[in-house]
Amino acid sequence: MRPHSLSPATFIAAARSLIGAPYRAAGACEHGANCLGLWAVVSRRVGMEDLARDVERHSGFARPPERTALLRGLLRAPQLIRIKPRDARPGDLLLFKVAGAPQHLALVTEPDMILHADAGAGRVVEHAVPSAWRAVAAFRLAALTRTDGDPAAAPERA
Repeated sequence: MRPHSLSPATFIAAARSLIGAPYRAAGACEHGANCLGLWAVVSRRVGMEDLARDVERHSGFARPPERTALLRGLLRAPQLIRIKPRDARPGDLLLFKVAGAPQHLALVTEPDMILHADAGAGRVVEHAVPSAWRAVAAFRLAALTRTDGDPAAAPERA
């Protein structure tokens, strides 16, 4: 079932409503979430339950992260279109390399700004992208309707 179309602003607003929610390893609810669990909550709030379910299933969400499991799960999710990190716009997801592996997911909210579940801060936060962070992949939600002349951008070729 294809989810209804929604704007990047709607998706971002749903994510921003969770700023301050606690970080919890392997959490996926308003009372505590990790980086992937946060997108499960946001996706459910905007009617995209299948996105959260598919990524969780393919990435082994409930287990400690295996080096490339999250990237593999995102690549297998039919609701996501892989794009180049430099082409990410508000509403897109960035996958960052952490401890040598692509293991941290964040939402682009504005140019050079991200929202994510931050283990160090112990909560969901929004801030500028730290200069030391390197995005290794980016994804656009296929259901997002863009009004900027870019319906989904050209997919990245692996």
